[in-house]
Amino acid sequence: MRVALLLALVAGLYAPLGGAPFIYEDAQTRQAATQPRDWVPPTRVLALETLRPSLVSPQTAHLGNLLLHLANTTLVASLGGGWVGLVAAGVFALHPVNVQAVAYVSGRADLLVTLGLLVACVGAWRRSVWLAVLGVVIGAWSKEIGLMVAPIALWTWACIHGLSRRSWSGLVLVAVVSVIALWPALYAMATVNPQGGGSPITGLPGAWLQLGAVASILASVITLEGFTIDRDPWVLRDGWRVLGAGLLTGALVTLLHPRVSTSVRWGIGVVLFVLGPRLIVQTWTGPQEHHLYAAMGPISLGLGAAITRLCALETTWPLCATTR
Repeated sequence: MRVALLLALVAGLYAPLGGAPFIYEDAQTRQAATQPRDWVPPTRVLALETLRPSLVSPQTAHLGNLLLHLANTTLVASLGGGWVGLVAAGVFALHPVNVQAVAYVSGRADLLVTLGLLVACVGAWRRSVWLAVLGVVIGAWSKEIGLMVAPIALWTWACIHGLSRRSWSGLVLVAVVSVIALWPALYAMATVNPQGGGSPITGLPGAWLQLGAVASILASVITLEGFTIDRDPWVLRDGWRVLGAGLLTGALVTLLHPRVSTSVRWGIGVVLFVLGPRLIVQTWTGPQEHHLYAAMGPISLGLGAAITRLCALETTWPLCATTR
C-alpha cells in the first residue's frame, strides 16, 4: 500500500510530461528509431523497437518512459523490502538526478538497462537462473553499458549466496546462458565503427578526465542537483579528478576489506560495474545525469538502509540477510 501511494505521487509529479514535446536529444533518437535501416546494433534493439510504435506522439513516448520508471521504482522497493525498500524507492523515484533519463525520450535506453539490472538482481536473490538471464538480456539488448548486467547478476548471486557448491552451479548456468544470449551484442561491441553508433572497446583514453566527470555526477546525489545541459569533463577543474581518484581508491579498498558488510560490498560492486566502463571505453562526451540512472538503484538502497537505521525504523536489509 505504501509503495502504491509512492507510485501515485511520482506519477503526479511527472504528470506535466503529458503535455511535453520532443525535446533536446529526442529529435536524434526519434530519427534513429523511425528511419528504415538494414541493421540495428544488437545493443540498441530493445530501446529502438520499444520507441518505434510510441513515437507517433510525444505524449505516448513520455508515458512509456514514466511507466518504466515506475516499474524500476517497484523493483527497488522489492529489493530493499520493508522500510528500507520504501525509503530507497522514494529516493530513487524522486531524486532530481533521475529526471533527465525519465523526461527525455532519449533516456529510454537507460530506463531499460536499469530494468534489466534490477530484474537480474531479483533473480539472483531468489536463485532464479531464468529470471536473472531475462534481466541480462533486457539490459544488454538496450544499450552498450547493459552488457555489464551479466557480471552484476553473477556478483549479486555470489554476494548473497556465497560460493558454495550449490551456488557455483547457479553461477555457471547464469554465465553460460548469458554468453549464448549476448553473443551478437558482444561481437557488435568488439567490431562496431564508433561513427556507426555504439562505443568501441579501445584502450584507456581520457580516463583521468572521465574520473572528474564521474565524481561531479556522484556529488549531485548529495547536493540534489538536477539536469545540467553539458557536464563536459574537459572543462572541470583538476580537483574533481583528484576527488574521483580518491573515490575510486576508497571504493576498491572498502570492497576488499574483510569486515565490510554484504550490503555495502554488493552496492559498491554494482556501482563500479555501472560506472567503471566510463573509464575504459572510448566515448565522445563526458557522462551526464542519465548515465547515473542505473547506478542510482544500489545507491538508493544504500541510502535507504542508512536512513532507516538512523531513524530506528529498521536495522536489517532483507536482500543481504538471505541465508547461504
